[in-house]
This record gives sequence, structure tokens and C-alpha cells, in this order.
Amino acid sequence: MYYYGKFHLSALRQAFRLLNRRMVKWAFNKYKRFKRTKSLRTAMLWLRQVSKHYAYLFPHWLLGFRPSVDYEEPYESRGSRTVL
Repeated sequence: MYYYGKFHLSALRQAFRLLNRRMVKWAFNKYKRFKRTKSLRTAMLWLRQVSKHYAYLFPHWLLGFRPSVDYEEPYESRGSRTVL
């Protein structure tokens, strides 16, 4: 991980972003309190707090690849483009 990150940091960043998103989905499905709000954002905020307090749980958190709240447009998943 250290060697690959030295030469291909952008590829590592993308891989760890996907891993963090998968962990958010796991937390959303595991804990009922996130199901009540029906929002992945609350699960993401929770995971972000966990990564701050317990960064030693995962090596990529120690390297600074922590979960962040991404903004996504609601109509992006349909594949349509915005016309400005």
C-alpha cells in the first residue's frame, strides 16, 4: 500500500473512496437507526466520526483516506445531463 501510494496516489484515493462507500452501506444495513432516517448521509456522518476517534481500525484511515460527505445531484443516477 505504501509503495503503490507513492506512485499512484490517485488510484489509491479512488479505491479507498469506494471502500468507504461500501462501509457506509454496510453500516446503513446493519443499524436500524439509519434505516429510520432513510438517508445514507447520516450513516456517512457516523462513519466519519468513527474514523476520527478510531483511526487505527483501518490502515487507510491512518493514511488520511477518511470518509467524507459527497454531494451528489438527485437526478444524476438516471443518466440525464443538466442543462444550464
